[in-house]
Amino acid sequence: MDISHPSPYSEQRYLEISAEIQRFAAKVGYKIEQVNCIPIVAYNGENLVTNDSPNMPWYKGKGLLDTIDSLTVPTRHVDLPFRMSISDCWKITGVGTVVAGTISQGVAAVGDVLHLEPTNINAEIRSIETFHVPSQIASAGDMVAFNLKGVTAQQVHRGFVLSATPAGTKGGAVTKTTTSRTPLDPTASLGAAGPTLHCCQSFQAQMINIAHPRIRPGFTPFLLVHTEHIPAAITKLEQIIDKQTGNVLEENPREIPKGARFVAEITPKKPLIVAPFKDTPAFGRFVLRDNKNTVCIGVIKSVTFVGEGGATQAKKQNFFKKK
Repeated sequence: MDISHPSPYSEQRYLEISAEIQRFAAKVGYKIEQVNCIPIVAYNGENLVTNDSPNMPWYKGKGLLDTIDSLTVPTRHVDLPFRMSISDCWKITGVGTVVAGTISQGVAAVGDVLHLEPTNINAEIRSIETFHVPSQIASAGDMVAFNLKGVTAQQVHRGFVLSATPAGTKGGAVTKTTTSRTPLDPTASLGAAGPTLHCCQSFQAQMINIAHPRIRPGFTPFLLVHTEHIPAAITKLEQIIDKQTGNVLEENPREIPKGARFVAEITPKKPLIVAPFKDTPAFGRFVLRDNKNTVCIGVIKSVTFVGEGGATQAKKQNFFKKK
């Protein structure tokens, strides 16, 4: 705020920026009353801890620290099947294959067997480290490194996914004390079994067009979901939806204008692992980017996996040839 124009500490400029931020937040689905705009001067510490800046007497809201303290802590789903998207992989001499990422949900322990997709390989966890601290167990929200047995570094890439096998993980059998940096509820049901995630053929998504003049079938932007970044085509436009009521305004539209909310089918051009937002939020929200601009944001409603709806194993093999 000390370098704002037309004058330092300008209330007029603060109101202009706040209104612009709130308009964008409302466009993408946030409730305006939950969006806090705090004028600060970090160099001088103004409005960071308290809201009594002598240069901004017009601001009556909370300071930055109080606002952060008032945020609702998200629930960590340790009771759901294990899911983790890989952000990096190394081959370490004398250790073996090490993968890193943030656990989206579930619990894993040393000795667990996890399923790696899209390579369709099972791998055993030899050891776990959280911020270079050895551990016997890791849970949702932890940033971890797994030393894996049964897979080589050449078989793992950024964007690949580790998931629980139908037998589940045995994280719940490990003492729930200091074995994880994340406090675990002693009464929680851990190590839940669940279906493994598989390579998808296509998925149905609900999106908002926030920047593109008009979207038509065949539009192929880059899809960013969890740690994956690949091209994907919008193959079918299904509905235009009213932003306020959620009612369907138009079926099978020819194009999507800027600012519209719509439902479409998306087909990835390379192997991709995703899941419906209601089942696994971290794997079900995404953005579409074109020419270095974010054009759409959305959530996944349903997924057609390879082998379903006419997608064949041969099609999956063609995906790997393009990788």
